[in-house]
Amino acid sequence: MKGTPHRIDLSKIDFEALRRSSTRKGSILKLKGLRVAISNKLSAMVRLNKSRVDYAQKFQELIK
Repeated sequence: MKGTPHRIDLSKIDFEALRRSSTRKGSILKLKGLRVAISNKLSAMVRLNKSRVDYAQKFQELIK
């Protein structure tokens, strides 16, 4: 649908698979790109709705 923002369901991301794939050549750059993309999207979500700050906090915990 045109005009509908693309939504990312963070619960569908397999972080364990991402961790395993990070040992492959070039994967680290892809993971960093994914982390930046998710972080940017979460920042935009929090700016629009402050109640979403818990998503950003959970994401930071996952990254650690």
